Amino acid sequence: MAQKTVTDLVDDISGSTENVTTVQFNYRGVAYTVDLDDTNAEAFDEAMTPFIEAARRVGGIRQEVARSSQPSDTQAIRAWAAENGIEVQPRGRISAEVRRRYEAAQRRSRR
Repeated sequence: MAQKTVTDLVDDISGSTENVTTVQFNYRGVAYTVDLDDTNAEAFDEAMTPFIEAARRVGGIRQEVARSSQPSDTQAIRAWAAENGIEVQPRGRISAEVRRRYEAAQRRSRR
């Protein structure tokens, strides 16, 4: 008989179960994973950005981790892309590169 295992992720900080993804990172030679919802994952990304931008990459393969976003975020990204001449499909996943460009533009506009 076939079995199906279901794993529900829970945000390790807030306890939320909505849109949770696992974030992996290394710090001082130790590898870590933490399960974060969209809000905490965004806060983690924002906190790490200045350090990553100043850092030198020492190897490894870059892996993209897809995160679900709120529909309003998706709509805002699609609208921003259209205004900036970036082609994005009207439905489906938005590429990590377009998301990064959108987030960088938002950070610049807040300054």
